[in-house]
Amino acid sequence: MTPPRTDGHLRARGLEYAWRIHPVLQDIGFDLREGEVLALLGPSGCGKTTLLHLCAGLLDLQEGTLENTFARPAMMFQQPRLLPWQNARDNIALSLRAQGVPRGRAREAAQGVGLQLGLDALALDAWPHALSGGMQSRVSLGRALVTRPDLLLLDEPFAALDIGLKAQLHELLLGFRDEQATAMLMITHDIMEAMRLADRILIMAPHPGRILYEHAPARRQAARDAAWIHAETARLLEVPVVRSCFELPGAAPAPRGAQAPRAFSC
Repeated sequence: MTPPRTDGHLRARGLEYAWRIHPVLQDIGFDLREGEVLALLGPSGCGKTTLLHLCAGLLDLQEGTLENTFARPAMMFQQPRLLPWQNARDNIALSLRAQGVPRGRAREAAQGVGLQLGLDALALDAWPHALSGGMQSRVSLGRALVTRPDLLLLDEPFAALDIGLKAQLHELLLGFRDEQATAMLMITHDIMEAMRLADRILIMAPHPGRILYEHAPARRQAARDAAWIHAETARLLEVPVVRSCFELPGAAPAPRGAQAPRAFSC
């Protein structure tokens, strides 16, 4: 049974964060609505993971406000983080068991989600060490999806996968989004991954991390073929402020002032 929709939103205003005396994030603001996929894109060290952890409640706010009205958030980490003493089915069921769902019901739900993700009965009975990296990622994704979240937080979960497995998991994610209107906040340093999945892309610069540019791809995800994604990515990388965020050759330094996102015209 699919849980009722919540008309949720995630709203950040003026977020700032520092490790000791070192500023990590500066004046971060964005909105995420039900059913929307928002990608945070930027180079290593721009504070993407710190920002996601703030949104997940894994870090305490220092400055600014964060309003989250989603009722059923879930998170998928960069590493699968599977329990080695549990088989794949029970690893998927873990998040339901943590909510007090009886073991039999939790395992039944895990079986259904696992099959949707392409894990057959043999794979669901297997221990994590016997699974390939791609299968472990499917189990990790299943553990996040089995609770039918209305908000899914993704911390570069597909960074270590080959292009074929990435494409398969992208399709599965978008399928769940379309079915349940799940909002997704994902961080990545892969521009083409962001271009494939996101309704909006926020591009961050480092030192300290701040949002300098916003891009909204003109095509719906279902219409974004490989040729379009490559062409649109190339066009985005011609924008001077985007080049500066990634410190590409010939780019001027990124501005140090407060964020000033603007639309990228296609």
